[in-house]
Amino acid sequence: MILEDACKHLLQRSIKITLNRRKLLRRGKLLLFNTKDHVITFTIKTHKGALRTYEIYYPYDVIDKKDSKEIIFDYSLDSLMIDDLLADKLLKKYKTSSTIFNDRLVIEYE
Repeated sequence: MILEDACKHLLQRSIKITLNRRKLLRRGKLLLFNTKDHVITFTIKTHKGALRTYEIYYPYDVIDKKDSKEIIFDYSLDSLMIDDLLADKLLKKYKTSSTIFNDRLVIEYE
């Protein structure tokens, strides 16, 4: 699935963004999204009515699971076509500097 189509599908819906379905990162209604360079900016209206922005990097892959009403932004090294040696080097170098490196961001919607 194309990233733009996935974001358009989420517009004006109540969403819940979690890291690997465990850690809740954001919750609310997606009002607006913007893509610039390699960053996606979500503007979310919380249940208290406050507007919050959330910035994430472009994922390596986008998976749409319509049956479970979720879209997955995949940042795992498995989705890249690289060899194991390079993957190990990248993991050692960047794992501590990024919270979503080699993980999946799951966006559940209603």
